[in-house]
Amino acid sequence: MNKALFHGKEVNAYEIAQKWAIDKKAKEKYNYNGDFKCISPECKSSHLLFCNGKKRTYFRHFENINCTYSRYDEKIPSNVRKLKNLLSETFIKKNFNVQEDALIDGTSRVHFLFEQNKLAIEIGTNKTTGKYRQTKSDLVQSKGLKLFWMFLDDEPFEKSEAFTYLSNYCRYEQDYTVYFSPQNDTFVVELIYFDNHKYKLESTKYKFYYLEKSPLDNLTIENDCLSIPGFLKNANDWQNEKLTNYKRACEMLNEREKQQRKIQSDPNQIAESTDNKQKYFFPYNEELEKRHLKKAKKKYDKAQETARNIADEKFKQLDEIARNKIEEQKKEAKKNGI
Repeated sequence: MNKALFHGKEVNAYEIAQKWAIDKKAKEKYNYNGDFKCISPECKSSHLLFCNGKKRTYFRHFENINCTYSRYDEKIPSNVRKLKNLLSETFIKKNFNVQEDALIDGTSRVHFLFEQNKLAIEIGTNKTTGKYRQTKSDLVQSKGLKLFWMFLDDEPFEKSEAFTYLSNYCRYEQDYTVYFSPQNDTFVVELIYFDNHKYKLESTKYKFYYLEKSPLDNLTIENDCLSIPGFLKNANDWQNEKLTNYKRACEMLNEREKQQRKIQSDPNQIAESTDNKQKYFFPYNEELEKRHLKKAKKKYDKAQETARNIADEKFKQLDEIARNKIEEQKKEAKKNGI
């Protein structure tokens, strides 16, 4: 467990390790006296031991007992626990007013609670089911808090197997998320903002999400939510630019369709539009437009040539019929002595 009561005050294992890094006897003294107590109010045995190992620091019960906080802590996966500990250390260094493993209702807890911002934070993985997320969200919201889901996986966001389900979840449940993937002894942080607008045109330049990478230490609270400085402004600017270029692309598409109709009626009346001299950001470009017009003109010329060939062939047939009929009339006149 990462938390305990020390002389009535809630403390973090990382804080204790930092304070007692030099005084090794302090740990033995307070462990022996039973000064560390379990934070769970219904815990029958409140005596905890402070353990300062090479890989991590934590508290554990002096005896194996039935403790709701201990059971909650045991269910946390090892990769989530590692990330949770690093986040806790980061928040402490930044002097954030945050509670770790905060009790919400009865025995239900959240990984972090920023009470001043009314913000609860949970870390999910690819094993976190939609039913669990919904149940947790409903419980937290019933307490007047906002639940913000962060996600952890073994691969970066764009390579992760969680890419599809995470994209669909966040696109409709929350505007953006914070995504973590392991790298050496720390984690890569990716902030992903999802665009919920539906576009009739596809784009090769714009994706349906905006992504920024950041060191773990850059995390902060912005607009009552976990973020990095300037991320939300950059994401909004990206979306506004995307919408502007989308509207412009629709106008250019309409102009292109008008030009197509002109080509089909008369290729010699193609009017050069000023829009054709501009680059199609979303999703066309000038070179593509020229190729399209050239292909349409070529198709029209071929159709015209085919029509002329058919007309010439028909004319030859009618001329042949007329000549044969005249010859027959001459023969008939000659036969009758006319």
